[in-house]
Amino acid sequence: MVLLGPTAYSLAERVGEIGAEHDAINNAIQTHDSIAAKQAASAHLQNAVKARLQIIASGHKDNMD
Repeated sequence: MVLLGPTAYSLAERVGEIGAEHDAINNAIQTHDSIAAKQAASAHLQNAVKARLQIIASGHKDNMD
């Protein structure tokens, strides 16, 4: 992870969201709901990109996860 610098886990507001997003993906997969899995994964990736851009824009250099 150090190669990419801080991760979204360094954003306090994302910690709970990340867990909930992972749970949604996992639950959809376990129930064989491909549509929900695709939607949950897509939302998670969109949120991850937003978080990464926020980290980059803030010049966040500390707290290397």
